[in-house]
Parts: sequence; structure tokens; C-alpha cells
Amino acid sequence: MRGRTKDRTDGSGGKMQRSDLPHPLDLDPAPATAHLLTNVGQHDCPKAPTMDTVNLYEAKTNLSQLVERASRGEEIVIAKAGRPLARLVPLAKRTSPRPLGLLAGEVELGPDFDDPLPDGVKRAFAGKTP
Repeated sequence: MRGRTKDRTDGSGGKMQRSDLPHPLDLDPAPATAHLLTNVGQHDCPKAPTMDTVNLYEAKTNLSQLVERASRGEEIVIAKAGRPLARLVPLAKRTSPRPLGLLAGEVELGPDFDDPLPDGVKRAFAGKTP
């Protein structure tokens, strides 16, 4: 194991060898215990959606998985330093298909619809006074 030999105080007045500390590259990148998400939902109803809180770093790292979970109906709260910042929720689903031809017969296009705009309108679009 790599170590550093520079002395430093440990806050109690005694000296600690930096060689006693593990080198950052020697630390286990994947701890044996998984991160547990906190259920912050206060629902007594079993059909209520579940809400989990995820810290901002985990949300950035696992955004794809969180979006998938949200699309399946879960609500996920994203927090920074324990303070909720945002909520990831599924999009509302349309209950009925949108009818086609909703304004059929109510709107007419004039024969000059595709004609070039008059000069005064062009100047207005360009930000110039007419």
C-alpha cells in the first residue's frame, strides 16, 4: 500500500504519520454496502406513489435509471445537502386520443396566404419602424 510520510496533527495535539492514512487510490471504489434510498412518502394508502430521495451527485450519476423509474410511475426527490431541490415525476398520460379535424370548417386560408409580406410588415419584423 502506498503511503505518505509527512507529519500532521490529528486535532488532539498528538502527531500522526501520514503514512498511517490510506492512499486515495487504494480505497475501495465500490463499497460492499449499497446506498439506501430514503422513502419520504407519508402515505397510508398502498396505492399511493412511492417517493424516494436521491442526492444530487447520485442523480447526476444515475439520471438514465432515475428517468426510467419515473416513467414507470415513481416520484423521485432530488436533494442537495438533505434539502429537496427538485422532483422527478412521470408525465401525465392523455386519457383520450386527440380528435382530428377539431377546427374543420371553422378556419379558412385566403388565396394570398403564401404571398410575400407587405413592406411595412417586413420592416416591423426586422425591428424597424414602419
